Amino acid sequence: MRLNMTKEEMLCAFSIDMRRIIGGLPERQRDAVLYCYTLEFTTEEAARILGCTHQTVSRSLQKAFATIEKKLSKKGCAKNGARSARIYEGGKIEQTQD
Repeated sequence: MRLNMTKEEMLCAFSIDMRRIIGGLPERQRDAVLYCYTLEFTTEEAARILGCTHQTVSRSLQKAFATIEKKLSKKGCAKNGARSARIYEGGKIEQTQD
């Protein structure tokens, strides 16, 4: 990433990185992220849709966030970056307080 990027360019690059990372997750993890964070379903609602238990959805989210955190840290993002970002529709990222 260039150091002289505007805030908008950095957010766009981060959004593209997040889409690539999420797109590379195993299907169950990707679906859990989609339903629980993009579509804002509860783990129970997502479980009904996916045909599994809410514990399976929760474990899939934990694994997904571990992978996202690892890949973001390799890109030089702050530790716990995956846990402090909420993913919304269209791949938009909103920073939250831990």
